[in-house]
Amino acid sequence: MASFSHRFLIDYSINTPVNQLLLIFKSKCSEILEKLVASKWSSERYSQPWITSKGKRITRKQKTAHGKSMFTRDWKRYRALTALVDCRAFGLQRLQWTAASLAQ
Repeated sequence: MASFSHRFLIDYSINTPVNQLLLIFKSKCSEILEKLVASKWSSERYSQPWITSKGKRITRKQKTAHGKSMFTRDWKRYRALTALVDCRAFGLQRLQWTAASLAQ
């Protein structure tokens, strides 16, 4: 960045149009961002602000239970976890305890 600022001051004067200076500055900023700032793709599945870590954990357990239920044909645990997920979605505390007791 220091070399850019030094070269920028040497190459351009007060008489240079502001639009040209702005375009040069924007392009240098974009170049620096692409080169130096790390980027990471993340899943959008749980990006909603109302989904907590507990909610994520329960939905993962529900997904695992569904896979096991498909194999064993024992749907009790899956249905209990589904009820628990539904309760969390609507904030129903009373049903949550009932579903939690069934899930164990």
